[in-house]
Amino acid sequence: MNLFESAGGIKIEILGKPSREYFKAGMTLLNEASRNIVVIGDDWRTDSNGAHGAGLTSVLIRSGKYKRGDEKKCSPQKTINRLMELFE
Repeated sequence: MNLFESAGGIKIEILGKPSREYFKAGMTLLNEASRNIVVIGDDWRTDSNGAHGAGLTSVLIRSGKYKRGDEKKCSPQKTINRLMELFE
């Protein structure tokens, strides 16, 4: 229990990637079924694994945080070099 929980007498829940609750909150906000949502990210652990854990489609993009071989550490449905590949 942290200071804020003690002072307020409540349980604080932290939402963030890669938690399933984080991605489920996004689904609720979008009002869409999991089959209609694609998560595109450059971090295999938080983006790809988080999406996979929530039953969403994941695309790993080789930019930003991406390091060579990251796609072997997760199960993205697709790996791309640049965003425009999704529209070609």
